[in-house]
Amino acid sequence: MKALKHSSLLFIFSIAILSTLISCRSKQEIVTPTNPTELDKADPVTRVNNNRMPMQAITSKVSLTAGRGTSRISVSGTLKMQRDKIIQLSLTPYGLIEVGRLELTPDYFMLMDRWNKQYVQARWSDVKTLSDAGVDFYVFQALFWEELFVPGRQSLALPADFTVSNQGETFSLKPTDKARKSKDIDVAFVARALNGLIQQTSVETTGSDVIRFLWDYTKWSELEGRDFPEQMVVNIHHKTTTYAATFNLSHLRSDNADKDLRTKIDTKRYREVELSSLMDQLMKM
Repeated sequence: MKALKHSSLLFIFSIAILSTLISCRSKQEIVTPTNPTELDKADPVTRVNNNRMPMQAITSKVSLTAGRGTSRISVSGTLKMQRDKIIQLSLTPYGLIEVGRLELTPDYFMLMDRWNKQYVQARWSDVKTLSDAGVDFYVFQALFWEELFVPGRQSLALPADFTVSNQGETFSLKPTDKARKSKDIDVAFVARALNGLIQQTSVETTGSDVIRFLWDYTKWSELEGRDFPEQMVVNIHHKTTTYAATFNLSHLRSDNADKDLRTKIDTKRYREVELSSLMDQLMKM
């Protein structure tokens, strides 16, 4: 597939908000650690890393409201995630027929419109703005799982990778210049000092055509002894347009991490189209 036009980058970020969070028992308050005294002894990066989820595969129902400008759609669906392998979101309005499917993998991203029998599939490197900035599957995986990341890196973020600013009840973490492989993207995290839960992740490209999105985690639940978001709000800003989405999860369960979830596209039935064209159609549903 030929390299995507720069204008399609906006829709890739729109795809990013068609992701989800993980929850178990619904409750709105943040769960406090059982031993805050011991947690206070850990450095901020370690506090955040201590919240990483141990499971490797998760399936959940998701309720999504998303749109751009004043236009909004509400849709239900199913999320399937396998760590370091795939993030798959199936859109099924009213829980009936699947109309769209999103897949993010380390090698490619894919968006399928089942209603109109068309799809987009491309390598991350096909979008030069993304590849230059170090934005890839692992960035989105960290956002979906509420984890720290350094753009261009796949390994676990370490204390030496960040500068920390104490802000009282919260602290801010930013990757150091030495840790960053790319200078075309700025990333910052805000986490609670009490328990290390990330409250917001901000990502901003630094080129001439700036795109900025804020990824806010607003509700948490307990899942296998750890706190994990059950709701997030995403806002993407580009020039005068704002893309927004709110996610809520339910019916969470662990799944088989060895199952192959990648969609095999029947090119005799589905035609390949431009990403912007397909996203415009899905947003009108």
